[in-house]
Amino acid sequence: MQTKESLVSEIRNEFLAAQPRERLSIFRRAIVLCKSAMPAANDEIVDLFDELIGQFATRMDFDALLELSEALSTLERAPRGILNSLAEGQYTLARPILERSPAIDEAVLIRIANKGDDNCLHSMAKRAQVSVRLSDIIVTKGGRATLLTISRNEGALFSSYGIELLVTKSESDRTLQMILTRRSDLSPKANERLAVLAEIRMAEVMARPAATLARPTPYVVPQQSSKLTGLEELRQHLARRQAEKPKN
Repeated sequence: MQTKESLVSEIRNEFLAAQPRERLSIFRRAIVLCKSAMPAANDEIVDLFDELIGQFATRMDFDALLELSEALSTLERAPRGILNSLAEGQYTLARPILERSPAIDEAVLIRIANKGDDNCLHSMAKRAQVSVRLSDIIVTKGGRATLLTISRNEGALFSSYGIELLVTKSESDRTLQMILTRRSDLSPKANERLAVLAEIRMAEVMARPAATLARPTPYVVPQQSSKLTGLEELRQHLARRQAEKPKN
């Protein structure tokens, strides 16, 4: 009976002996087989795919790796080694996994989030489910677009600390205030703070002098491109009238 080690070695040698185009075909076939096998595969089979695809990936170009990332991001169960490697690598390759993968470990997401890269934080803010631990980091370290995204995400869970920090950050961001008021999971204290902020905003608007209110832009008569243009048209008009007069 062929051992796991000998099987991996045999497939790897066939891959390395192939031409570049054939390698891409083998790589894509391995991805398809991995996707179909994962739901019922035992741990040994999962590890086998992890080792093989991981070795293949070192020989593939960017586009092929992006195909792999997109494919793995949809799996409920996936080879952890290559999944985590892609997630912690270049952002473009990591993005599908950070946004969608249900198989990635929470600890890996936390580790990536703690690095504070806002592109990664923004992607994680879009996940179907965001844990309290992860949302705390995203709210603390994320930029404006990231905060708006996670505040809109009904699958995101927040601690009291996270909600209070979002409300505080919304003091200078009316859009964030409006998004937060639509959430159904805010505490009474957070809702009260948002109501106070809305009253302050309204008072500021009402206190503006009338001169600062928007006024319609007055119509400006277009000026002739040349001061002589109108005179020239008049001269031509008079010349035509003169030509039309009957001759004695």
